[in-house]
Amino acid sequence: MTLIMLLLIAPLSIFAEKTISNNLQGWSKGENKWVEGLLKGYTEQDRVPFRVDVTGYNGEEIKGLVIEHGSLSKKDHAGFQEAGNFKIVDITGGLPEPGDIIYESTAFVVTGPTSKTQPSGDEYIVYTIEITDAAVRDALKSKGSFAIYWEALLAIGSSKWPGATLQTSFPTGKETIPIKVSPLTADPSLKVTKSIDMETETYSAVGQVINYTITVENTGNVTLTDITVTDPTATITGGSPIASLAPGETATATASYTVTQADLDAGEITNTATASTVYNGETIADDDSITIPAVAGPFLKVTKSADVESCNEAGQVINYTITVENTGNVTLTDITVTDPTATITGGSPIASLAPGETATATASYTVTQADLDAGEITNTATASTVYDDETITDDDSVTIPAAAGPSLKVEKSSEGTYKEAGDLITYYVKVANTGNVTLTGIQVRDDMLGLNETIDSLAPGESRTFTGTYMVKESDFLEGNLVNTASALAVYNDEEIYDEDSVMLIPPEPPLVEPEYNVTTQPQPEKGGSTSGDGTYKQGTVITVEAVANSGYIFTGWYENDVKVSDSAEYQFTVSGDRHLVAHFQKEIIVQPEKPKTDPALPRTSGIAGALGLGMLLVAAGMVLRRFSR
Repeated sequence: MTLIMLLLIAPLSIFAEKTISNNLQGWSKGENKWVEGLLKGYTEQDRVPFRVDVTGYNGEEIKGLVIEHGSLSKKDHAGFQEAGNFKIVDITGGLPEPGDIIYESTAFVVTGPTSKTQPSGDEYIVYTIEITDAAVRDALKSKGSFAIYWEALLAIGSSKWPGATLQTSFPTGKETIPIKVSPLTADPSLKVTKSIDMETETYSAVGQVINYTITVENTGNVTLTDITVTDPTATITGGSPIASLAPGETATATASYTVTQADLDAGEITNTATASTVYNGETIADDDSITIPAVAGPFLKVTKSADVESCNEAGQVINYTITVENTGNVTLTDITVTDPTATITGGSPIASLAPGETATATASYTVTQADLDAGEITNTATASTVYDDETITDDDSVTIPAAAGPSLKVEKSSEGTYKEAGDLITYYVKVANTGNVTLTGIQVRDDMLGLNETIDSLAPGESRTFTGTYMVKESDFLEGNLVNTASALAVYNDEEIYDEDSVMLIPPEPPLVEPEYNVTTQPQPEKGGSTSGDGTYKQGTVITVEAVANSGYIFTGWYENDVKVSDSAEYQFTVSGDRHLVAHFQKEIIVQPEKPKTDPALPRTSGIAGALGLGMLLVAAGMVLRRFSR
């Protein structure tokens, strides 16, 4: 059977003249009655009812009543922490029960507790009870008996006692009711409870301060001193060391901790507080930990940009910059950047990105004809990673408009002659897409050829050629030049794209008839000589007329309209009109020279030398005469 320790009450005395005191009694839960021996059914911190009976009471002679409780500070006087709830109970009808109260504390005054020391050196606590109400005293005197009832709090550690007994004795003079108990075994013990002082028991930002409250309780049966409170992670901000802590008492220390990025990345913060002291060479310690979860906010933001604002030709390369920012509160790792359309050229994967940090990836894309035809290019870049089995992702798109330049070129050419009615002329109509976008539904027309065709689709750089023939009519020559025009028309984004080209054929000029002119000559006088070179000549012909003098005549010049035009017997000129040329001849006059006289002073010339000299003289004389005859 479990024994419940009884508070040491030694000595307990009733000071009264001619007053008899019965045994001290305690209420036993196990037996549901007042007993003078072992108490049952109580645990630590229970309030145990006690009573002492007073009989033969004479109100005038009794001055007061003193109850002495044993000290709680000595090892052999422990078990109860305090006494209280004093009441005076009427026991006229027999042994009282705890609820049989007739007088509350208004009828008497309790003074205490007061600490005193016995001759043995043990401390004890004294409560003095004085009945101050005269009416109560008279009532109790008339009854002659009553009981004093109170409660004592069972101390922590009392359950370690093996038990207690009640004994009574009545020595001469002062009636004493001693209690004998087993000695107390010291059991020093601490209990630490750690809590946080926050509206929400989570954290979410670097720099956030977490405040802790550390409650230290003495759960042993001895007072502990110089208790140190530590926390290897947090900073103790107050309440340590604790100078002294009696059994059952508590004290509070405080601490604080500033959240770091590593704490957010770890997902929780665990702090352990320890309270420790030394009792009789033994370290007494306890600790308590508290774990605070992080409110993780993993987020990414992607921003995409391009190095051009528009594109205008197939094959053009567009370079993209993809900026990835960690906009959350935890570090993210192994971030992959993708773009389903462009080619990632660098910067992916991103090994690690702390909150607030950014990293850059690059990508490129080659423009196609389909992009130009579509009018724009939209590329989307995505950054993604996994945090605590959750996919964290973001994306951004860039749309680059195509600078459309729709254009058509018509080129027309021909083969054949345009000389007379019935001639066949072959025409070629070439339609080319000279722009940078595909054109559709292109209408090609040439009314003269009866050409009316539609080109379904024509990509940039492509062309189509149409052929047609035309038979020249007589009426075409009346119009003069023969002009043939072909055109091409398409519609792109509600805009008409048009071009045309013409071929002009010029009719041949009638054959040129070069003019012919007559050239006639005649000698004058006729017997003076002859002329040649007469005839009909085309304009521009270079001819020569010639005059030959007959014997005895000499040529003196060519004359036209009595104007001398040449001294040369052979006269060359370019025919530019009709001409009649007259060759003039002059009869040659020969003068006989006089025979020279011989100067006797001169040497004579004879023989061949003489003959030559005479001949030369005659020729000279003839020339002179001819000149004079002109």
